[in-house]
Amino acid sequence: MPQPCEFLHNRTCGIYADGPPHVCSAFRCSLLRRFEAGDLALDDALVEVAEGHRLHDAARAELEPGTRLADVYRELAEGAAAQDGAFDMSKARRQVALIALMVYAQDHFRVPGNAADQQRTNFPG
Repeated sequence: MPQPCEFLHNRTCGIYADGPPHVCSAFRCSLLRRFEAGDLALDDALVEVAEGHRLHDAARAELEPGTRLADVYRELAEGAAAQDGAFDMSKARRQVALIALMVYAQDHFRVPGNAADQQRTNFPG
C-alpha cells in the first residue's frame, strides 16, 4: 500500500539518519488522531498498530524477492480501474475478506488431496 513517504522502510525513515524532518514527524494518521482526540484508548490503539504490522508482514511474506507492496498495490488499482474505470474499495474489501477466508480454510481445515473439498470450494491447492 502506498505510504505517506516512499522512503519509509521497515517502519523507519530510510533517508535521514537523525530522524525525519518536521514535515514527516508532523504527519498524523487517522488512528493517531483518534487517540489524541480521546476517542481511542492507548491499549486499543496499540492492538490496531500490531494488527496492521502483522498484516503488513504477512503480505510481504507472500511477495517474490525484490517486489514491493507498493508495486503490487499499484497493479491491483490499475487492474481494477481498467475493468470498470475506478478502484472500488468496497468491492476490494469484499474480495479480500473472501480470499482471507479461503486461505484460512485451506490452511486450517481442508484435507490435502481431497477432491470433494476442492470441488466444493473451487479453490486450488
